[in-house]
Amino acid sequence: QNIPDDLIQTTVTGYIEERIKSLQERLLTLDSLWRIANSQDLYPGERTRENRKDIVTRMRESIFVDMVDVKTNDPGSGKQSTATIAFTVAFESGTPQDAKNVTEELSSLFLQENRKARSTQAADVSNFLEAEADRLNKEIVGLEKKLARFKQEHKDQLPELLDVNVKLFEKAESDIGNTEQQIRGFQDTINALQAELAITNPYQDIQTATGQKIQAPAERLKVLMAEYLRLSSTYNPNHPDVMKMRNEIRSLESQTGGRTSGVHKLFGELTRQQAELMNARQRYSNEHPDVKKLKQSVAMLEAKLNEMQLPGLPSSTQLLVAPDNPRYVSLKTQLSAAQGNLKAERAKLVQLNQKMAEYERRLFQTPAVERDYKSLARDYENARKKYQELKDKQRQARLAEQLEGGSQAEQLIIIQPAFLPITPDKPNRLGIALLGCFLAFAGGVGSVSVAEYMDHTIRGSRGIIDVFEAPPLAVIPLIRQSRNSV
Repeated sequence: QNIPDDLIQTTVTGYIEERIKSLQERLLTLDSLWRIANSQDLYPGERTRENRKDIVTRMRESIFVDMVDVKTNDPGSGKQSTATIAFTVAFESGTPQDAKNVTEELSSLFLQENRKARSTQAADVSNFLEAEADRLNKEIVGLEKKLARFKQEHKDQLPELLDVNVKLFEKAESDIGNTEQQIRGFQDTINALQAELAITNPYQDIQTATGQKIQAPAERLKVLMAEYLRLSSTYNPNHPDVMKMRNEIRSLESQTGGRTSGVHKLFGELTRQQAELMNARQRYSNEHPDVKKLKQSVAMLEAKLNEMQLPGLPSSTQLLVAPDNPRYVSLKTQLSAAQGNLKAERAKLVQLNQKMAEYERRLFQTPAVERDYKSLARDYENARKKYQELKDKQRQARLAEQLEGGSQAEQLIIIQPAFLPITPDKPNRLGIALLGCFLAFAGGVGSVSVAEYMDHTIRGSRGIIDVFEAPPLAVIPLIRQSRNSV
């Protein structure tokens, strides 16, 4: 081709001998040769439809395609090789004009078929690469979708996020430690505030003009409850002092808004149990089972009553009357703030534990995700590289196709056109005559030699000597007589 191979490389490959043989097989078909026979009016007296095959066979035998080879040296290895640089086309006919015309048509067909074959082969290569590139492009699109779906499904466990997940895990672990420390601090603060609130009166002290402190109903109720427990363990429930104190407790209960109804029931049950215990002691000894059972029941009721009356009243009365002790109000505010902070820190701790579990799950799944991700990414990268290579080859194939369609590609050129023969190529009459003379002379000499070799007649004394290995005694010559002699 006219354009250097390093700029545009043709896609038509194969040895020139193979390509010429392929062209020969395409051209010397039955239809093609029959068309030539009709166009050139060959074998006019013999060319009929019935002997079409015989005419084509004779034409094939009369067509000669010979390669022209030269010896060359390989620049790379320096070895000598044979290269085909041309080929000859000839047609044998009894008429010089027919030989010339058929040879010209065959030469033209070789040129046309060569260009057509090269263009077709270049187009086939280009179409194949285009179809393969389209198929690979669809495969790449499928891999891209699969890779995107995989990333979406494992967006938090991707290998490139490993360092981020490790840092998040460490940060969550540190935050959990700080939060637990904050919770312990708030819990200690709440315990201290609750302890101080337990001994702080929610109301300010009220004093008379003489300086005597007036107790609030709730405080008076607590004192009476404690005193009642002390007296009820010593006196009969019907004792005047006990009855008076019980009536006063009921009166204070109504002043505190009835928030101690449970205490009143316990008082009633305790009074009944104490009366039964006193009656049982009058009839039985202290070791009697009924006395022991009643003593245990009274002790349990006193313990419950003691638990209810000491811590419960201040918190129940504050719902009815707002506290006015600044110290109590301050402690209560601090307690509410500490409890709110404790609740927030506990909720934060739950969230941090959930986050830490999530980060731990991500780190645990990252190796498996990385393996699958690398497999998908490797398939995608290989397909992408192969697609890029195909696109490059496709561009080269299109250039080669354009090259083959023009006049710059490799092509066959007629160096010497067909000419009208002046003398017949065969038979060689002079050669035949010389060969006849030579064969006649050789035949005569050979015939004589063979006859002499096959004749065993003894002629002369020399023959006798050769046979008997002794000379003859005499030699009688041949005496010829005439027919008239007697």
